[in-house]
Amino acid sequence: LEKSPDFLSIDIDGNDYWILQDFLQRGLQPKIICVEYNSTFGPSEAVTIPYQGDFYFRDAHPSCLYYGASVAAFRRLLEKEGYSFVTVDSNGVNAFFIRNENFPEDFCKNLKGLNFKDNFFDKKRFREDWSIRRKQIEHLPVEKIN
Repeated sequence: LEKSPDFLSIDIDGNDYWILQDFLQRGLQPKIICVEYNSTFGPSEAVTIPYQGDFYFRDAHPSCLYYGASVAAFRRLLEKEGYSFVTVDSNGVNAFFIRNENFPEDFCKNLKGLNFKDNFFDKKRFREDWSIRRKQIEHLPVEKIN
């Protein structure tokens, strides 16, 4: 099994944080990681859904807004593992990280990336920004990531 592939993308609308954490604990060290984040959790709160082996986001809440982890949660996890945050995409769906040892020290220095972007599709569907949508799922459990 290749321990340091060039690219890893995780988008499973559920236990994304826990799966990535497990991969890293098992020694996987991709050079670039792309993860789907849940913008409904906002830009700064580091949270994820609790692990559930049979989690399915369509059954978790009628809004389908309860899934995955915040961009801040992924940042905390990956920065501890030797990664740097690069940017999120313009649709507010994916966050990108690079493994520091595989890139020049100042690689990210002059990049003009986005730290956070509200999910374009959810914003269009609900006609509300993340802070209003968050209220729909605030009663559901989350795990804070330190």
